[in-house]
Amino acid sequence: NFLGVYLVLGVICWIGLHEAHVHTTLAGVAFGLLAPVTPRRDARYVVSGVKGNWIMQNGLNAKLRDGLRSIAVVPVLTIDKRADAVPLARALVAGGLTALEITLRTPDALQALGDIARHVPGALVGAGTVLTPEQGAAAIAEGARFLVSPGVTQKLIDAAARWDQPLLPGAATASEAMRLLEAGYAFQKFFPAE
Repeated sequence: NFLGVYLVLGVICWIGLHEAHVHTTLAGVAFGLLAPVTPRRDARYVVSGVKGNWIMQNGLNAKLRDGLRSIAVVPVLTIDKRADAVPLARALVAGGLTALEITLRTPDALQALGDIARHVPGALVGAGTVLTPEQGAAAIAEGARFLVSPGVTQKLIDAAARWDQPLLPGAATASEAMRLLEAGYAFQKFFPAE
């Protein structure tokens, strides 16, 4: 089995591994490379060692992949002022951009995410730049429907196995992507894509 890898240059790069192929969703320029990688879907390769939780996160990850497949662009927002969050999100949703990633890089980010989740119907709001299990739990408590990390740690993978919202982990190397695939993350973010 060969896994087709497409590197996409642009604003956002989502990589979704489906069966034995990699699919990308993005408005951008793509070029293809082939890599001999066989995905393992066997629960014996659970990184956290918790079989049932691995299956749950793996199912959530696939649900996120399916939900984002029809979305061409996911705006990645860094919100400096909480008051700007809802008007900005309403404008984006009205313009057809319904999936929004709020980066957790500012003091107002979590509250802004919560405001959007509560006050912008039709928005699929997620948290980006999730670095710790605590950030992930706080984002879910505020209403995040998905979480994105620039990379992963063992603690983050273990915590995500207990979450009821999907994690989209970041990978920058083939080894990172393979490790995440063995952990059940068939949908990954190629990061950084510069």
